Amino acid sequence: MMKKRWKGLLGICGAIAIVGAGMCIAAVAVGVDRSEIPNQIFPHVRWLHETKNDGDQGTGTYVERYSGIRCLDFRADATSIEIQTQNSTKDRIEISTRGMDKDELDVKKDGSTLEIRTKGKPKIHWIGKSRTVIVTIPKEKKFDQVEGKVGAGSLSFEEIHCDKMELDVGAGAVEAYDFSANEMKVDCGAGSVELFGGNHPSKIDISCMAGAVEMELSGDRTQYDYEVDTSAGSVSVDGSSLKSGHHDNYHSHHGNGGMIHADCKAGSIEIMFA
Repeated sequence: MMKKRWKGLLGICGAIAIVGAGMCIAAVAVGVDRSEIPNQIFPHVRWLHETKNDGDQGTGTYVERYSGIRCLDFRADATSIEIQTQNSTKDRIEISTRGMDKDELDVKKDGSTLEIRTKGKPKIHWIGKSRTVIVTIPKEKKFDQVEGKVGAGSLSFEEIHCDKMELDVGAGAVEAYDFSANEMKVDCGAGSVELFGGNHPSKIDISCMAGAVEMELSGDRTQYDYEVDTSAGSVSVDGSSLKSGHHDNYHSHHGNGGMIHADCKAGSIEIMFA
């Protein structure tokens, strides 16, 4: 009888220890610093204090500067990249971070191209916080090419000017509020692309699978020729539907030099002129 009681008591203690360890793990996952979990209370979760992997907490900030850049190449997955401008006479680009450590970011200058890549999943101590890369560029600077690929993250432009712009969006989002380019190419999977305050590019190529693309340009619709293909999606220009569903295509040529090609599978493409 005494042995059964001891077995029962040990079983209860073991269950309490397991629950306590689980609570500690959950606390770390939601952002509690491991140093706040006392070892003497839960000695069996000492690894929470000692592990050097995802728990190697940094400051969450990183700053570096580059000059002589003509092209920008972004890759964002589960991360936000924000392009901001500043009034500056220096041809210098600054990269800074918020809510992520240096080893979560790969920045490389390849000739005159600046490549920015985010790496891996968020560390444990940043779960629940937004990982953000901030790229600060001179306000009047014009790039040869800007290329952005967004998986499940986001890319936003406060202002950007370039000769050629290419955007590839998976399930993420791209926003631009003041942009200019001579040529544009946009590929949208299941995400969203919103481009406002644009200039008058000579060539625009838009492909949309199941997402949504909105684009605002200067001038008027007669400055472009149109080649539009749709499956179950819809394409509209200045509020007028060109074709919607049923594997339709639409071709219109005004002979004014500009060309818009839009291929929409099951999503939507909306082009507006201001």
